[in-house]
Amino acid sequence: MMLRAQELSKALRRVCDEGEDSSQLQNILLVDDEGSILGAAHTKDEGGSRDEHLTYSSAVLASIYNEYRAAEKSISTQGSLRVLVFDTEEAKVAVREIFDDAPETRVLLCVWGKPDADPRVLQKLVEVLKVNLQALKQVFDSGIPPKDEA
Repeated sequence: MMLRAQELSKALRRVCDEGEDSSQLQNILLVDDEGSILGAAHTKDEGGSRDEHLTYSSAVLASIYNEYRAAEKSISTQGSLRVLVFDTEEAKVAVREIFDDAPETRVLLCVWGKPDADPRVLQKLVEVLKVNLQALKQVFDSGIPPKDEA
């Protein structure tokens, strides 16, 4: 099974442009745990001019998420971090792993909201997208090498 990045981006773009909460969104990204963008969608008013900015930002987001995961493991062995929501000057961001049961395939879903977006809406959207993206697990399992082999 092969994943076409353009099709993935089209599907994510539909959520940005047509979803019931689309007025609060700026971008949706799928990012590996090292910060590489696997799929991305911008809202119509954002366009592609921010691609370079998103490349750097995705690496920072992955780093922040991984730091919180590491801190969590030093406090608790059970691991309960689900969604990380934080503010920046330009956006509110929600980040979540999309595959709970696959530590070797860490794919992060990042939803960028506008600065005045309701964080609860972003968190809800991340959870809904996570469920809808479960069909991609097999593709990512076969296409992304485990961290030890990379």
